[in-house]
Amino acid sequence: MIASEDLEAILHFQRAGWEIWYNPEMVVYHHIPEWRLTEDYLSRLMYGIGLSRYRTRMMRYPTYQQLPMLLLYTLSDLLRLLHHHWHYGTNWRSSIVAVAQRQLYLGSLRGTVQAIRKIITKAGGWMRATSRSCLK
Repeated sequence: MIASEDLEAILHFQRAGWEIWYNPEMVVYHHIPEWRLTEDYLSRLMYGIGLSRYRTRMMRYPTYQQLPMLLLYTLSDLLRLLHHHWHYGTNWRSSIVAVAQRQLYLGSLRGTVQAIRKIITKAGGWMRATSRSCLK
């Protein structure tokens, strides 16, 4: 389950020059089915949001800034996960909020690892192609 489509849409709107406004007087009624309030659903949802965080985070930065920001976000996510572990220890399953937070942090780290693998694979292909062309 991948999430954060609404955030991605807003980022595209901002990049296109649209303004995003906040209206504190606006009221939205959103019916949430009971099955979407279960621990299992919320755990999978938060993990999916974590997986999508790399993409939505990097949309804000030009290509040359993405690697340093990737490193900063990865460090931040690791610190959050360590703080979570320090706070809850082995009792993290005692609270639905703690379960959801943990899944968000784990998903975020996994999404970052997948992105790093993709970057390394792409760089490796470029380096092999470059070295072949230099040998000719």
